Amino acid sequence: MESAAEPPGSVLGGKLNKGDAYERTTATSYWPRAGCTSRKGLGRLTEPEQIMKWWGPKDFTSPAAKVDLRVGGKYLFCMHGQPGPDAPAMDMWSGGTYDEVVPLQKLVCLDSFSNENGDVVPASAYGLTDFPDVMRITLEFEALPDGNTKLTVTHEGTPAGAQFDDMEQGWNQSLDKLAGSL
Repeated sequence: MESAAEPPGSVLGGKLNKGDAYERTTATSYWPRAGCTSRKGLGRLTEPEQIMKWWGPKDFTSPAAKVDLRVGGKYLFCMHGQPGPDAPAMDMWSGGTYDEVVPLQKLVCLDSFSNENGDVVPASAYGLTDFPDVMRITLEFEALPDGNTKLTVTHEGTPAGAQFDDMEQGWNQSLDKLAGSL
């Protein structure tokens, strides 16, 4: 991200601390206490080589990530699930477009299930039902008095029920991996 001057209210002084704990809240928000608003910390959320270290739930890897971090820019992430007793190994792709980019404060994207080329595919391609073609994800960063940062992740457009609960669990496990990647 390029910025000649930091925006008002910028929180460059934040720290991303390995020992920070996550506070769990509602089904649409995740609250890790981590300084993701420093340039280095935010890079863990926006740089492909950093994203590949933590993207996906526990026991998943991320073999690919592409990011064009600008309004209208595209992203494409892959998470690879290991085979289990009831499931084969599987690559799950998601991609989308950045709708809003406020350096070190907010990222908003329109997210979809996709194939490896970034083409939107229905959720049923991954065995999921009742998911919309497009969901909105908002990441907001707020400086805390202790020098850490509150990261709020809001996922809009997802259906209630077991699939949402699984998605929430996956996000929380991904954010745990983010903290562990430090």
